[in-house]
Amino acid sequence: MRKRRTSHETAAHHGRTRSGRRAPGVSILLALLVASTAFAADRDPAKAPPLEDPVMVDARMAVRTKRFAEAVSLWREAASRGNVEAAYLIGIAHRSGRGVERDLEQARRWLFRASANGSPDARYALGMMYRSGLGVPRSRERAIELFERAAAAGHEEAKRELRSIARSGSVAFAVADARVVSNRRDPRAALTQSIRTADLGSAREALARGAPIDGAPGDTKHWRPLVLAIDRGNVEMVRLLLELGADPNVRSRAGEPALILAIRRGLREGVAALLRHGAAPATRSRSGYTALMVAAQVGDEASVRRLLASGAKAGFALEGGTSAASLARRFGHASLHRLLVRSGSPRQIETERTSRREALEGSGDVGSMPPVIEAARRGDAGLLQEMVDGRVDLRVRDGQGETALARASMGGHVEAIEVLLDAGVDPNEAGAEGVTPLMRAMESEASGSAAAFARLIAAGADVNARDERGRAAFDFAPSGATPAKLERIAAAGASWTRSSLRAALETAVVRGRREAVDALFSLTRESADRIPALCRAVEQDAVDLVTLLLERSTPPDGDCGGGATPLSVAVGRDEIDVTRALLEAGADPDATPERADTPLVIAAARGAEELVALLLGSGVDVDRRGAHEMTALMAAAAQGEGDVVRMLLAAGADAKKRNATDMTAVQLAQQAGASEVVEELARHRSGFLGWLEGGD
Repeated sequence: MRKRRTSHETAAHHGRTRSGRRAPGVSILLALLVASTAFAADRDPAKAPPLEDPVMVDARMAVRTKRFAEAVSLWREAASRGNVEAAYLIGIAHRSGRGVERDLEQARRWLFRASANGSPDARYALGMMYRSGLGVPRSRERAIELFERAAAAGHEEAKRELRSIARSGSVAFAVADARVVSNRRDPRAALTQSIRTADLGSAREALARGAPIDGAPGDTKHWRPLVLAIDRGNVEMVRLLLELGADPNVRSRAGEPALILAIRRGLREGVAALLRHGAAPATRSRSGYTALMVAAQVGDEASVRRLLASGAKAGFALEGGTSAASLARRFGHASLHRLLVRSGSPRQIETERTSRREALEGSGDVGSMPPVIEAARRGDAGLLQEMVDGRVDLRVRDGQGETALARASMGGHVEAIEVLLDAGVDPNEAGAEGVTPLMRAMESEASGSAAAFARLIAAGADVNARDERGRAAFDFAPSGATPAKLERIAAAGASWTRSSLRAALETAVVRGRREAVDALFSLTRESADRIPALCRAVEQDAVDLVTLLLERSTPPDGDCGGGATPLSVAVGRDEIDVTRALLEAGADPDATPERADTPLVIAAARGAEELVALLLGSGVDVDRRGAHEMTALMAAAAQGEGDVVRMLLAAGADAKKRNATDMTAVQLAQQAGASEVVEELARHRSGFLGWLEGGD
């Protein structure tokens, strides 16, 4: 067997000329190299005193003496030079509000920055935010991923979190809402709390542990799971329960069938799911109304069509002559009335005519909603007028504290609003939490909400009134703003600050309200005010909103905070379509803040081959350095991403470059135990030969 040369022998071999003599100067270089290697071998790096940033020492003293604001200022200074611990501590400060304003979004940004640069503490802290949904969407998968990465680096608290998962026997319960966890030994109670907190994973786990999917037989105390999901308006939970075998014909404790409850709740997709899983279309409410009649009464044309397609009998009528068609006409749904008549539903054939108010009060479908408020919610101006003529109390409130005018404003029902205002209702009468009808109209996405908004202003609604939380009408713009509403409110004397406009635009993006985004965007004057909205759209993976904002001349290379750009955020979240949209809009893949990882470094470290290929195709500098002087090749090698290493080498990546700790890609791969990557890099002249050839 041929004896393998030692590294020094290899260096000596390559230091000779073809004639066998050493090349001039190589002997001196080798002597220095061997000496430095021997010194490094005798030295124990673990015993060497760490080099600490003096600013961090000053910051620690500031914390000890409770000068927290000064500490945050010092951490910012250190973080600007790439200090990862400082970035982590700034994130914690923003999370707690100590020394700086409490800002969960800033906390997430700084912790993400520190986490991306290898901080186990930041990964654990960020994992806890995802575990509890603190400032970020709750994600058990993301939380566990971060805990595992922190634990791999020796983080004891992260290890404890993972042990908690193992002890519970359930990934779902271990990172669920506290109300779910506290009931994990009682599957039925855990299922109830999972439905209340909209936790699909924990609901699956509770059912797997034996929770009765239709409630215990004879149990008249607790909610039926499917009924509770409908009451909560959670279509995804309704679908899950039906897919796992819930009875689509289950009834509530009061005896109402799930199908009719879903129709009253306005869950059109839930109605579709129930019918698809076998709900009886002929089911009847306690009052005797069929599902078709209830859908006709509330004006739900989509559910009417689905019920008819599922076999609901349009020709059915109650003993008194009430039919689905007559109910549609009685409650002002003219087009639905015509549809039902064409489908065979009898016209008005009631033997004894009753007032519309009596019909509403006696139908059994109003529940605890006062009739005047229910009529306002439906926009039934004729019925409201009948009640006004009957001297009904218009100041009554529903169970949520809302007034009739507020409900009419939410629905954009201008005619109903006219009736109430003409009857003397105060346009500024506040409802729940002090919210005025004008605020509700601004918040509403209903088709008539802009006209309702204008009518309320014309009646004297105060555009600068504040609710109990200090919000004015403009603060409700992220949900339902339109150009017409914003024009009206400005003309009426409302004002807003640049920061409140920026915040409103960001919130509209997070809520996915495209029309509101478009309307609010038109008010911005500075490009800097548009960049945060683009960053939020990228974080939401909202390609349509990203495209909208880019089309409106939002700079694609703005600062998202924490050393991140829209492009680096998109790459870090594996958002291929958003990344492509940003690049097509002119985003510079090399435009990264100093000492922050480049998008290519981020993609390479994650082994995201498709993203790496996309970035390489955009003309990115393959050797551009990120944090700690790391190149994309080094990042891929350190993570053992062999396929990405090959892609980068093929694109011309320099394997001889060194990072801030004087390590090359091959050394990082060796440290990670990635033998395949070591061999790949060796074939590209790394190691001692690369050093002799002048690696930097």
